[in-house]
Amino acid sequence: MSHPEETGAGTRERDYSVDWTQLGRDRLLALAGLDVQFVGAEGDYVYWHDERGERRRALDLVGGAGALLLGHNHPEMVGAALRHFHDRRPLLVQGSRRKLAEELKSALAERIGRETKREYEVLLLSTGTEAIEAALKHARLEFLERQKAVHVRVLSKLRQWKRRIQQGTWAPDTAFLRECERTLRVPRIDDFEALWHAVVAKNATADTR
Repeated sequence: MSHPEETGAGTRERDYSVDWTQLGRDRLLALAGLDVQFVGAEGDYVYWHDERGERRRALDLVGGAGALLLGHNHPEMVGAALRHFHDRRPLLVQGSRRKLAEELKSALAERIGRETKREYEVLLLSTGTEAIEAALKHARLEFLERQKAVHVRVLSKLRQWKRRIQQGTWAPDTAFLRECERTLRVPRIDDFEALWHAVVAKNATADTR
């Protein structure tokens, strides 16, 4: 099948019998010697039949991008899958409580917490998009927690300075106030009260980003 495609004043025929969307990938597979149909897999190896029909094998160095850390068709995983089918258990029931999944999450959280000395909430996701979304949310949460800790330290320091001013043991000089202006990027700070308000306003702006 062909289709005329405009090229300036004339036309040329484009061959649609070729799957153009796959051409680049197929070239890469051919260069790597992977342009074959694998018919079996076990452990770290995958198997295919060559042009003479002989069974060949190759070491799988990709591993499903981390999905096959235990190798292909691991005996324990195969056994668990067969028991699952034999017991006629449901494959997908979204509107239900997943007790085994909850137990797995608890076990993972406990193990990670034991190694890192921190508390974790484990999420079981089915796609890379969901994993990235969760990672971004965790990164945002971590940022906000650190930001909150900085705010607490800053306010504590301001209170210390205020007490020293009230006690008459310290007073901000002109050089100190000018340095605060440059750090906070504000036009003018004439006294400690103005400095306090400038710091609070700066932190409030950071909270909304």
